[in-house]
This record gives sequence, C-alpha cells and structure tokens, in this order.
Amino acid sequence: MSDILAEPFGPRKEEDRMAGFLFKLETAEGTPAEPPTLSSAVPNWRPGDTIPLGRRTLCVVRVRAGDADEVPVLVVEDVA
Repeated sequence: MSDILAEPFGPRKEEDRMAGFLFKLETAEGTPAEPPTLSSAVPNWRPGDTIPLGRRTLCVVRVRAGDADEVPVLVVEDVA
C-alpha cells in the first residue's frame, strides 16, 4: 500500500502531459510532406482545414484513417 494520499498539486512535467493525436503528413504524390508528422490536439481534421506552420501553411486535401496499427494520414498541399 502506498503512503501517498493524493496526487501532487501544481504544474506537471512535460512527459506527464497528453501527447495529442499523431498524424503522418503526405503530399498528393504519396511522398512525406515537410514536416512528415504532426502531433495535434485536434483529432478530426477534414479536407479544407489549414495547418499553420509559422511562415508556411498546409491545407488538408484528404484524410486517410489508419487502422489499429497505423497512424492516420493527412494528405496536404502548401498554400501560397
């Protein structure tokens, strides 16, 4: 039996935070986009959604849902 009566109070360490949802990013040609992955708090990306990356923005063209062993894929293109 543990002597701890309650969880610690205050900010949590980085590894304690929820990582979010992981997506692979690909171009329409099937090659990895830049960046090749995206960790996001948003689980439900749709075609037409935009991903701001500082000076660049990606637009979601298509979403391929992954199965239990695969990460979902967002097919993206650069927006000028």
